[in-house]
Amino acid sequence: MELEPNADSEVILKLKEDLDRAYETVCGLMGDLDQIRQAIRRLVATIMAAVRRGAGADAAALARLDDEEAARALHYRLRDHPLVAALLRPDDLIGADALLPTLLSAGPEALAAALQLFTPEQLGQLIQDGHRLLASAGDPGQPRLREAAQRLAEMERHAAALADDHSAN
Repeated sequence: MELEPNADSEVILKLKEDLDRAYETVCGLMGDLDQIRQAIRRLVATIMAAVRRGAGADAAALARLDDEEAARALHYRLRDHPLVAALLRPDDLIGADALLPTLLSAGPEALAAALQLFTPEQLGQLIQDGHRLLASAGDPGQPRLREAAQRLAEMERHAAALADDHSAN
């Protein structure tokens, strides 16, 4: 693809969307692809700098760009976690039946990132299902079940924090 020096903004934004999709794809692949992710981030940053320059002194446009930049940074941070990338894959790498066991066996950092994907209602259902699953799993003293119970407690803390945030707003 060749870009003219004064390319139409729609062409530029389409290129950014293509790069965003490429980033999502790369995050779902195995291997050390950090250099590719960083290159895509740099390209998107370059495009957004050009868009920002085009916005000039338009305060509303600049505010929207700031909001988009913050959302993109969060999106990139979440996508960089293999668990989040797997959960967001369109081919359902982790199916509905495997979702809860996957979350309960995830590491603390991966779980914290993954929990940001769920609505309070979805999280509430996962917590209820988690209690039922652990109650039927056998000896709660087993190390794997203790770890799963810790993850479930983390899920409950996250849900409580969401509820606090929701009631404060």
